[in-house]
Amino acid sequence: MEKIRVAVVGTGYLGRQHVRVLSEQPNVELVGIVDKNPTTAQSVAKEFSTTAYPNHEVLLGKVSAVILAVPTQDHAAIGCDFLNHGTDLLVEKPIAATIEEAEAMLAVSKECDKLLMVGYSHRFNPMYRCAHQYIKQGNLGNIY
Repeated sequence: MEKIRVAVVGTGYLGRQHVRVLSEQPNVELVGIVDKNPTTAQSVAKEFSTTAYPNHEVLLGKVSAVILAVPTQDHAAIGCDFLNHGTDLLVEKPIAATIEEAEAMLAVSKECDKLLMVGYSHRFNPMYRCAHQYIKQGNLGNIY
């Protein structure tokens, strides 16, 4: 089976979790990671036996998919770079800083016929689901 070539851009808390999970997948080749903090990038890369790259441009056209976990204001620019280079994209929520940026990302995704997904992992968190049930049942009282 051919492995899917994936990179993670942004290795803060959520990005690091993505790196950890990807490194455990037998059908994934974790090509590398990018972080604006070189010390963090090197540390995460060493921990998960991958390569730290100085910027996302180095990976353009070299991966099948990217997980984007950078600050929201960078989602559209970096995301569109990858989409335009034929890369499927999972972006952490929110999709972009503005509606216009989100619409631009969607347009590029459609134009390039690439997947654009937004990560909403908390909706599967048991505590979130439990709290949601309490809210629906009116058991938490008034929320101000």
